[in-house]
Amino acid sequence: RALRNTAWLSQYLANRFMEKFIKLLNTQVLIGDGTGENMLGIIPQATDYATAQAGYVDTIPSGESTLIDAIIAMKAQLYDTANVMANACFVSPATHYLLTVQKTTTREYAYDQVLAQVDSNGIWRINGLMLIISKDVPDGDALIGLITPNVLQLLFNGGIDMATTQSHASNFIASLVAFRFEADVLFPVYRPYAFITGTLATVQD
Repeated sequence: RALRNTAWLSQYLANRFMEKFIKLLNTQVLIGDGTGENMLGIIPQATDYATAQAGYVDTIPSGESTLIDAIIAMKAQLYDTANVMANACFVSPATHYLLTVQKTTTREYAYDQVLAQVDSNGIWRINGLMLIISKDVPDGDALIGLITPNVLQLLFNGGIDMATTQSHASNFIASLVAFRFEADVLFPVYRPYAFITGTLATVQD
């Protein structure tokens, strides 16, 4: 009873649960497989980059292609095939590092001063796409898409509910208290074709 009525303990548990819940939610939103209680994430619904897409292969001189070229090619194909102009690109920390240290090639970009934008934290925007770093995206892959309310939404039906009990016989005998946290969340992706995913090295080739 004391545990259930101690405000600071309840607040501490609620904060700790929220931290873990957000981490789980990030995973579900990106890579959830949709089975059972799992959400169906963006990556499983995204279109695979078509390496044989006309106009996006064999267009860069050998030895001059970069990972930045691959991201631009994915953005171009998404607009060409699905009429979607993407505004975000999800990459892993390792991929973000590779993009940040990407060296200049012999071929100059058109308007190279603004094509890739960097600050003290590394590269953060490529060809109008904001780079979003997530450990849930496989190294070397990129997820490109349009993040707007008419494409996807994260809906909470109420907040996070915390309940406690010691009424179970074994808990009562052992003087244990069980805590239960619940949240009702819906993640509809209205336009799954607004996303494209691919391995940058494959797209680059």
